[in-house]
Amino acid sequence: MKTNRLTVFAGFLLAAALAGCGGNAAAPVEEPPVPDEPAETATPVPLPTDTPAPTEDPGPWKRALQVDPVKFAVTVAGFYDETTGITAGYAGEVHYTSDGGKSWPAGANRSACRFGMDILDGQRAWTIGNQGNVRYTRDGGKTWEALADVPTGLSQFISMADEQTGWAASSSRLVATADGGQTWTPVTLPAELKGIAAIDLRVPGEGYVLDGLGVLYVSGDGGTSWTAKPLGLEGKISAPRDLPMAAVRFLDSRNGVAVVNAVKGDGTLREMRTSDGGDTWVQTFLPEKVGILFLTRDAGYLTIFRGDNSIVVLRYRP
Repeated sequence: MKTNRLTVFAGFLLAAALAGCGGNAAAPVEEPPVPDEPAETATPVPLPTDTPAPTEDPGPWKRALQVDPVKFAVTVAGFYDETTGITAGYAGEVHYTSDGGKSWPAGANRSACRFGMDILDGQRAWTIGNQGNVRYTRDGGKTWEALADVPTGLSQFISMADEQTGWAASSSRLVATADGGQTWTPVTLPAELKGIAAIDLRVPGEGYVLDGLGVLYVSGDGGTSWTAKPLGLEGKISAPRDLPMAAVRFLDSRNGVAVVNAVKGDGTLREMRTSDGGDTWVQTFLPEKVGILFLTRDAGYLTIFRGDNSIVVLRYRP
C-alpha cells in the first residue's frame, strides 16, 4: 500500500503540473504553447502519513527551517540559505523571501510554467520550464528577464557554473550555453543513459548527469566524452519525469553529493556521498518526507517542497 500511495502522489504532481501548464505527458518535448494563466490550478495532496521513518541517524543534516504551506502556486522551490529563497510555479508565477519564508512578495515574471531552478548566490538565479522558457533574476527574484528558449521544449533542469556558462535539460536532451543564455547548443548524451534525473555543471567543462537508474555520468570536456559511475541504488529513482525529484552537486572533482527520492517506491529520501569522484558512495537515509528537491551549489542546504505545499530546509554541517 505504501508503494501505491507514493506512486499516486508522484503521478498526481505530474498530472497537476502538466494539466495546469498545457503539457503532454506522452511527448513532453513536443507540447503545444500554453496560455499565460492556467485554466485551473490543482492543489497537491499531502504525502502519505505512513511513509516509513528511516532508523539511521541523519548525521550532519539538521532541519534549519520549515515553512508552513504556502497559499500560492508552486512547482519548485529553492533556498540559498536560511533566509533567502525563491519559488516558481504555474504560468510563471514566482515569489521570493528574504525573511525565512515569513513573507513571500510576488516577483515580476512572464513565462510558461516553471519546473527547474538554479541559484548562484543570494541575488542571481534561473528558472526553466514549459516551452523551454528560461528566466533570469539578478535581484533575488524581484524581477525576471527572458533568455533564449532552450531547444529541448519542456525542460526541468538548469545548472549554471557562472553567469555565462551553463547546462539545461529536458528528461532526454542536454544543451549548453557559453554566453549567458543567449544561445544554446546540443550536448551529446551517452547512448545508455536512461532518462535525466539531475544535472550539475560544476565549472565550465566539468559536469555531471544523473540518470533515472542512479548512474552518474561524468564529463571533464564539456560533454564530448562521459564516464559512468553507478551510485549503487537498488532500483529506479521514483520521480515523475517532469519534476526534479533528485539533485546532484560536486564541490570539487572528488567530493560530491546526490540526494534522491524513493527508490523502489519505499517512501524514503536518501543522500549518496562520494569522496573519490564517484567510484564509491556512502548512503544515508534522511528522516524527511519525499518531495521536489533543490540542493545549493555548496551542498550546504537542501530544500524539499512537499505535497502539502510546505517547504522544509535542511542544513549540512559536518
